[in-house]
Amino acid sequence: MGANIQLTDCTWNPISNFSGVFDGNGYTISGLTINQPLSMNVGFFGNLMATGIVRNVRLMDVNIIGNRNVGSVTGTSFGQISNVFASGSVEALGEGTYDYASGLVGC
Repeated sequence: MGANIQLTDCTWNPISNFSGVFDGNGYTISGLTINQPLSMNVGFFGNLMATGIVRNVRLMDVNIIGNRNVGSVTGTSFGQISNVFASGSVEALGEGTYDYASGLVGC
């Protein structure tokens, strides 16, 4: 049986090059914190590959800081995202032209 996940007081390292299926089954992950101001592709998943799928999950009260391509679900996505909700703070600190940040997908 699934359950909501509370990540408060934990620091998350993005999962790189995710190419599988992540189905949250409608559950919530809350308190996701990532503080990597010098990194790019920052989010729960660093990079969602073309075969990657993320669905049916809520990310609540995120606090994510990266340099470029910063999002709550993934920093960069080539895959599929559906039925996903996010709330909180997402920030890209880079100083270049292509420093993207977004609520779900950085770039």
